[in-house]
Amino acid sequence: MPENPLTQELLTLWIETYKDMVYRIIINRVKHPSDADDIFQEVFVKAVRFGHTLVGREPEHIKHWLIRVTLQQCGTWFHRWKRVETDSYEENLESGKWGGQTREPHVLMRGDELTDLREEKLIQALQRLSPDHRTVIFLHYYEQLPLQKIAVMLGRNENAVKQRLHNARKKLRMWMNGGALS
Repeated sequence: MPENPLTQELLTLWIETYKDMVYRIIINRVKHPSDADDIFQEVFVKAVRFGHTLVGREPEHIKHWLIRVTLQQCGTWFHRWKRVETDSYEENLESGKWGGQTREPHVLMRGDELTDLREEKLIQALQRLSPDHRTVIFLHYYEQLPLQKIAVMLGRNENAVKQRLHNARKKLRMWMNGGALS
């Protein structure tokens, strides 16, 4: 049997390079840090199991593979546990968390109050979006992926992704302008 070309060093490089992205995707989908840790581990267990197929590939290919596996593992988590999210967006706002990142309190300078208020409203609105809408927003704006690549990763056609992004933007715009978000 041939030796696995995936070395410990290469796996460590992948983990160091993509850990923040993978964790943010997971926490945006499941919102449970302990479950997010389990899913994170499963993603990289799959990377060990199937990493030999990725050795020598472009970093962009590895990134997309990890995003796809992360989304699949989140879906598996939802089906396996079939539970309702218990963390409310208010609790996340109070703790200053969104997307796996902690927003440290900072001293507001004059004029920053309005910007900070808008940021809080945006965080609140993002938390209220469905996991599917948050994922599309995250991949498009944070990871700056084109719609075509997002469609491939999600296993949807491009028009469906465009519609999902449009609906997410519409809900965010409505919330940011003071309307009720359904």
